Amino acid sequence: MGWAFQDKYKIHDELGPLFTLVTPAANEVTVADPEVASAVLGRRKDYVKPAAMYGTSTRYTDAAFVQANALSGLMSSQVEGDDWQRHRRLTAPSFNERTSSLVWNEARRQAQDMGTSWFNDGTRDTITTVEDTATLALHVLTCAGFGTSYTFNEGVRKLAPGHEMTYRDSLALCLSNIITFAIIPKRYLSSPFMPRKLRRLGQAVRELQKYMDEMVAKERQADEERPAQTANLMSALVRASDEDTRSKELGHNSKTGLTNDEIFGNIFAYNLAGHETTANTVAFALVLLAAHPHYQEWVAQRFRIHRA
Repeated sequence: MGWAFQDKYKIHDELGPLFTLVTPAANEVTVADPEVASAVLGRRKDYVKPAAMYGTSTRYTDAAFVQANALSGLMSSQVEGDDWQRHRRLTAPSFNERTSSLVWNEARRQAQDMGTSWFNDGTRDTITTVEDTATLALHVLTCAGFGTSYTFNEGVRKLAPGHEMTYRDSLALCLSNIITFAIIPKRYLSSPFMPRKLRRLGQAVRELQKYMDEMVAKERQADEERPAQTANLMSALVRASDEDTRSKELGHNSKTGLTNDEIFGNIFAYNLAGHETTANTVAFALVLLAAHPHYQEWVAQRFRIHRA
């Protein structure tokens, strides 16, 4: 957890809304001004993301992961310039008012199911808060992004046929060891000479790749029957891949769609950015609300106003 969680706005009260930390390696500018932040985030050509922050490898390996600091399939969060414009053009239509409504309704349904599950445990303490909020966030993501809806006690926490790990567990293990599997090639992780913990990580990498393969194959099959206006993020990625294939068949050199490598890179990126941050935020919010009960009624009141 970063220093800002404890410090909040104290350092800005002392130094102002913007200050620069000067170090031998680089200068780091910290901003707490919404207008400045909006200008920086909105002018991508003027404020280009430093490529060094994403690692130097852009070559996709057999396991869909790079072996140096990041995923190898280029992700929309990792690219700049023309490539960023291409990724945005292909994925942005999936983020609309219809999707926002779907996210809200699915999040509410999952939260109600999670609460019911906790109440059904009776007087026993709830010790799976982090795991359960991860399930909630993943189920919302799979519904809104991938078009598959689950009940809270099933879905990503249930072992799928042909798998040795659940989707939730394989993803969580990969995310919590992202530096390790970025450095050590997949084939070495599975070596019998490796420690049990690393072999387990190698299994998670294989399982996650298999789940992603199945997602893409399932979407390709379903996309032929789904109306265009009901497209989700996964269908947008698959259609972009098909567009790239057709472009290559016609002999066009310019990139118009997404390669399969880029599809897997984006799926992993959306899993990382779309569920882990949300799951941790919800988990911390629940713990803090439990520790400060006087805020609970205020939060409940805001929800009642929204529902009215």
